[in-house]
Amino acid sequence: MVRFKNRWFLVEFIHADSKPPTLVSERVVFQALKESVQTNFGEWGAGSLDKLSVRYYSPVTNICIIRAPRERYRLAWGALTLLSALEDVRYIPRVIKVSGTVKKLQLAAIRHNHEEISKIRTHPRGQLTEAEAISYLARSQEEIEGLKEY
Repeated sequence: MVRFKNRWFLVEFIHADSKPPTLVSERVVFQALKESVQTNFGEWGAGSLDKLSVRYYSPVTNICIIRAPRERYRLAWGALTLLSALEDVRYIPRVIKVSGTVKKLQLAAIRHNHEEISKIRTHPRGQLTEAEAISYLARSQEEIEGLKEY
């Protein structure tokens, strides 16, 4: 039996437009990433990244967990870096962590979520109440911990 080895990316999408951000989903991120691969690396790149997938996206903190084949993870990273918009709204993708195991990435994602929610809560125009923040953190931690290697 052959085991496919992956690289996991923790990516934050920073809003960079004057337009109000739209609600983005995993599907939108995946489509934009595939288009970026196709545009910048052609058919060869698209074929090389056939196992590429978006496993988690949080619309509150704009973090995303992406899985790519280990042999071509730099190609996926390049496509992420060259990605400029999601549904015609400009975003700047920032790769926070790249890991060989999903467990290490889950820990980093949970830590990052806690930091971002505390920033949102302490901001003068914070949009989340304490109860909403606690509820979101519990729900997101459960979703992130539920990710499996395959």
